[in-house]
Amino acid sequence: MSSNLSAAYAANTPPPNRAEQARAAAWQPDPDHEAALRLRTENPDAYHRLPSTKRMAVGMYEADKAAAAAAGRNTAA
Repeated sequence: MSSNLSAAYAANTPPPNRAEQARAAAWQPDPDHEAALRLRTENPDAYHRLPSTKRMAVGMYEADKAAAAAAGRNTAA
């Protein structure tokens, strides 16, 4: 995708809704979830052996972290 197209698309994205703003404000770094995110990248087989509830929680954590980053918060772990 060209950078012009990406910039045009980003300019037309709607602002975050109240739920996303609340998730962004409430997000806090969590070492366990960060470790699971690294595991997903470094060892996918081990990640898929985690309980499904843990994988779902990691997905929600990742979405909240993205919302916090979009809101301008420092999300570096």
